[in-house]
Amino acid sequence: MSLLPSPGVRLEDALIARALRLAAAARAVRLREEGLRARGSGAGFEFEGYREYQPGDDPREIDWDLLAREPERVAVRVRRSEQGALWQLLLDDSASMGLGARGKLQCAAELALTVAAWGLFEGASVTLAASSGARAPLAEQIGELPEVARWLESLVAQGGTQLPARSPSLRAQHVFVFSDFSQPTAALARLVPRAGTRLLAVEILSPEEREPPEAGEWLLVDPESGAQRRLSASPERAAEYRRALEARSQQLDQWARATRGACVHLSAAAALEQAFASLRESLRR
Repeated sequence: MSLLPSPGVRLEDALIARALRLAAAARAVRLREEGLRARGSGAGFEFEGYREYQPGDDPREIDWDLLAREPERVAVRVRRSEQGALWQLLLDDSASMGLGARGKLQCAAELALTVAAWGLFEGASVTLAASSGARAPLAEQIGELPEVARWLESLVAQGGTQLPARSPSLRAQHVFVFSDFSQPTAALARLVPRAGTRLLAVEILSPEEREPPEAGEWLLVDPESGAQRRLSASPERAAEYRRALEARSQQLDQWARATRGACVHLSAAAALEQAFASLRESLRR
């Protein structure tokens, strides 16, 4: 019997319809935003990476944010078609993901289902894997989304964290990692994107983790080792905790800048629509 508040995943039937609506809307927005560029270079092209600017390149593809950070470097964005591409979703199903009234794994599963629908709408194939070693069958059609949902419902938050060393596939264009990054140094050392792969780290924390109480007694329990520690809460101790949490989030942000990946910080209590909008926005930066 698990002592975690919410170790499992339950995806209601209506969630698939919500995921499909959000995914279809995301594709429609992307097509509108890239309509002019698509007419010049072929529809359905997505960001792949960078290369040095060459005479004759479209100035609209210059990454001005990168130029501001590295004035000596003028780089253009390279795009490739999503048709036939691979999106890979990696979920942390270690014990710490069962924390919170709603459960961080529940939030990760709902968001992963929506991202999977998005990838399928874009013409990509989608594969899912968990840190426990579980893997879902390759999904290539929208009609396979219920099977993806059933696989997500089979996950249980238990055991220790062991995120994959890197994407097992050599041809993944997008890799999404859903985790609380409770051990960010070890996890980020293993998340080294390959050339041509865009990696997004999705940090999910419970409201209890984000805003601890400032009075009373704390019982700190490591869900993965079972180790316990009692502390008396105080405003000073809560402030110290928030500083440590902010430092961890900044470490993720620094990793994203260094690898030209992306990072988004989410609350497990956030509505699916809000979480998916934040995820998409992080990919635009």
